Amino acid sequence: MFSLGWGGAMKMKASKFKDPQKAFIVKQGEEGTPVAEICRKAGIL
Repeated sequence: MFSLGWGGAMKMKASKFKDPQKAFIVKQGEEGTPVAEICRKAGIL
């Protein structure tokens, strides 16, 4: 979700995942793991 800050600048919400976690999620997707399983393992609802 985006919100307008001072001067109308767009700000993004910080990710709750650290870089190694993001890399693991992407790697699982590239290896063909079903999205539902990746989400379950990563705790994404």
